[in-house]
Amino acid sequence: MRRWAEFVLRHRRAVVGFWGLVLVAGVLLAGRTTDRLTIDFSLPGQPGTVTAHKIEHAFGSGGDTSPYLVSVTLPAGQTITGHEAEVGRAFAAAGTAAPNVRVIDEANTGDKAFRTKDDRTAYAMVFYRFNPSPSQKLLTDPIQAAVQKALPSGATVGVTGQDVLASGGNDGGGPGVLGETLLGAVGALAVLAFVFASFLAFLPLLVAAVSILATFVMLLPLTYATDVSFIVQFLVALIGLGVAIDYSLLFVTRWREERDRGRDNHEAVVVAMERAGHAVVFSGVTVAIGLLALVVLPVPFLRSMGYGGALIPLASVMTTLTLTPRSWAASGRRSTGRRSGTRTGRAGSGAAGPPPWYGAAGSPPAPRWPRSGSWSASSSASRSAWPPRNRWPRTARPTTPCRPWSAAASRPAR
Repeated sequence: MRRWAEFVLRHRRAVVGFWGLVLVAGVLLAGRTTDRLTIDFSLPGQPGTVTAHKIEHAFGSGGDTSPYLVSVTLPAGQTITGHEAEVGRAFAAAGTAAPNVRVIDEANTGDKAFRTKDDRTAYAMVFYRFNPSPSQKLLTDPIQAAVQKALPSGATVGVTGQDVLASGGNDGGGPGVLGETLLGAVGALAVLAFVFASFLAFLPLLVAAVSILATFVMLLPLTYATDVSFIVQFLVALIGLGVAIDYSLLFVTRWREERDRGRDNHEAVVVAMERAGHAVVFSGVTVAIGLLALVVLPVPFLRSMGYGGALIPLASVMTTLTLTPRSWAASGRRSTGRRSGTRTGRAGSGAAGPPPWYGAAGSPPAPRWPRSGSWSASSSASRSAWPPRNRWPRTARPTTPCRPWSAAASRPAR
């Protein structure tokens, strides 16, 4: 890892240029990647999926979709009886609203069950071919517009269905993957700002943003090779946010420790990479293997979650091991949020004392010296329990000297 750190620091401009291109490519291609994701929860080999495929093969549509229900209601005083031809033409117009649409109504079946008991309303079932794209719009508006043009005078049309009720219409709902990611980033920034109280809080979020966009770039060629479930985009965004922040914090914490020990910025970056880099690599590989294990399942959308989700920890590892060292090498002490002469640790080292929130958490209790006459026998054990030199924060060090217990001092006064 030391050699890798030195390599990254020697090629700072190349590292920044590479991840800059990845960032721009991710912004440009993320939308195309999400548009190519699919919605497919089929179970190959199961009776329901086999039957749905047979229906679609025989009729062209309707095997794996619920039909739209189109209703035509005549004005008060009029009935379907006597207007069968006009109502039939209105329903037939629904078949022209979109390709591969099949209409089932009274006109082509001869079944009067397609009208209500009061004989004022007739309805038809409109079957359509399933479109697995998450960006696919409902056909309610085109169907309603087509039927409206062919309606009898004074009649009204309505379009509903299981998909319409489940989605709430074309408006959809929920914040989407971008909104959820931004919401998680705001929460993470609040915690990081509270802990670091400096511009260090923004680095993990920068690493997360680059990692997520890099994963969408790598995911795009995969969508041309096989179907990738739309769930992968949420997996990439949310897991990527947490994993990238975790890996960045491992490196940042080690870097600050090395600076507190008096190392210069360059050496602190190298040592931090040498000590925390292996943990980042092993953690990322472990997460990737855990997600990649999903590819052995016989369910297509779970398999796509496996090889699609395995990309995000790998991207986070690459970003953390390249972009993070370069950022600290460029920023130096400007990102630590420390002021000269304040909260220093060892004299002349410039090491920081406790963070600003340390007092709110409470100071650790002062160690208790043994109350025994055999002071010399227990001195070694007491010194081993006492914290190492200069490890206590200045505010937590004992302010009064501790004296050994003596039998004379413990006797009550007469």
